[in-house]
Amino acid sequence: MRIIGPEDDSVKTPCMITPFFLLHVVGGYWLACVIKTLFPSVKNVLLWVIILHTVYEIKDYYVSYVLKYNNIYTNNSLWNSIGDTIAAVIGYYIYEQTPLSLLISTVIFVIVNIIGWGSVYMQANNITHSIT
Repeated sequence: MRIIGPEDDSVKTPCMITPFFLLHVVGGYWLACVIKTLFPSVKNVLLWVIILHTVYEIKDYYVSYVLKYNNIYTNNSLWNSIGDTIAAVIGYYIYEQTPLSLLISTVIFVIVNIIGWGSVYMQANNITHSIT
């Protein structure tokens, strides 16, 4: 098991922290913002961020280990799910220190995800960019 790796994580070659770590940091930030904005009476936002993100990671676990539907989009190790949850918690703490409006955090969340998933799509379809 690798702790940090520039390449993709998979069930056979687990990696705790991949480039998608950043997407989960931003996701944790956005989730904290959503909860604090839409449900201001919620006391333990961190607990809800962990619960909701863990539900997402359980889906990854189910697809990768139970269904064994492993391709470039769905092949996730248990170690990576742990790393991604840690990233979401980091995102929560960043939000606590530097909160932005729900609109701005949503725009950031969408842009980061388009860039991140766009790169996966390009890799999956062997698309390259050339500047000429």
